Amino acid sequence: MLGITTSLDAARREARGAVEDLAGEVRRLGERHAADHDVHHMSRTLGLLLDEAAAGLGAGREPDAEREGGRFARVREAASKAMGSRPPAGALLLADLRRFLASASDASVACVVLAQGAQAARNRDLLEAVTVAHDAVLRTHRWALTRLKVTAPQVLLGP
Repeated sequence: MLGITTSLDAARREARGAVEDLAGEVRRLGERHAADHDVHHMSRTLGLLLDEAAAGLGAGREPDAEREGGRFARVREAASKAMGSRPPAGALLLADLRRFLASASDASVACVVLAQGAQAARNRDLLEAVTVAHDAVLRTHRWALTRLKVTAPQVLLGP
């Protein structure tokens, strides 16, 4: 039984870390593209949602400055606003969304692994917490995928 608990604890830490990392990444995405108000505001909303979901997975890392935007947040936002909506900004958003979607997929897999372990261990509380976390990750993934679908034709066929 001890081996299962240890493995389940490791999976919990991995899933929580992946969800926390995704929260930081979505915030940085919003800061980097502050000129795009949808990206900027939704990234903050999704970051908070992911923070809450990660907290539900139990003890994790100490909160870092990135949750509050970090010391470079204002610099990223100012650079984004300076670039405005010129074509390079769209191409940069497209590239950033592609990378972000890969991170969201990794977080989703970590949640699935933990959910399978929680289900096998018949740990209903953990299963509920990881289900909430996975839903937050999937919501974030769907939003990023939708933004990619909107951005791609604008970048590829734009002026």
